[in-house]
Amino acid sequence: MVKNQKKVLSEYKTRHDFWKNDEIKILTDLWMQDVPAKYISRVLKRSPNAIEVKAMRVGLKPRRTERALVQSAKENKARMRRCMSCNILFYSTHIGNRICTQCKEHPIWMSGNDLQVNLADIEN
Repeated sequence: MVKNQKKVLSEYKTRHDFWKNDEIKILTDLWMQDVPAKYISRVLKRSPNAIEVKAMRVGLKPRRTERALVQSAKENKARMRRCMSCNILFYSTHIGNRICTQCKEHPIWMSGNDLQVNLADIEN
């Protein structure tokens, strides 16, 4: 049992690893979308407790209980999925949501082109 706990804890960053600005932005974006801390912790590779503490310290508003968020996510079959455009993990609220918000906000996507948006090719 102790070995399993150590293995799980070893997957997360330690408390001595400082938060980077881009991690705080991801945390803020996902927190505002009511993504459960359990899922945010997978993206940021930090423990769910670290996610909740950082959200409180950053000043994000408290929300309903984590258990209620996880339950509603299960009912909607929400989970982490890979974006079909940029292949980055994002929190998908339902099975039909397969494009991340970053790709949906891109001008090519907004123009309605049928071409696949590949942000790596566009930025170069």
